Amino acid sequence: MKSEKIDEKSCGAVLYQTDHNVRYYLIVESTSGHISFPKGHIESGETEWETACREIYEETGIQKMNRIDGFRESFVCLTEKGNRKEIVYFLAKFAEKTIVLQDGELINSQMLPLEEACKRINTQEEREILRKAEEYLEENE
Repeated sequence: MKSEKIDEKSCGAVLYQTDHNVRYYLIVESTSGHISFPKGHIESGETEWETACREIYEETGIQKMNRIDGFRESFVCLTEKGNRKEIVYFLAKFAEKTIVLQDGELINSQMLPLEEACKRINTQEEREILRKAEEYLEENE
């Protein structure tokens, strides 16, 4: 039987703002062409949420987020090296207007409504997490 051990873990968040009753989600594009949400590798001693906050700050300059309680979604994928990687996402609202992209890591960011964001995100798992986030907000806001 194949081992189900997790070799790596990354944490991040589906970040959004609301303008005129429309939710806009922050998506970022990495230098590798991956289009998704800000996230990064967990470091020793960090909680998942601490990792998400640190990585979001490093990648986008966003410091203040209001985490939406009760939302945590994850999936496991294989990396190019064949490692099993768990990716965990939280949900958070933020107010900052200026995004400062991390040099050498990210090349673009956009604030997009749900359907446009889904068209840009390039993995099915992350599109599903975005839809779950939208559903969660619809039910709980």
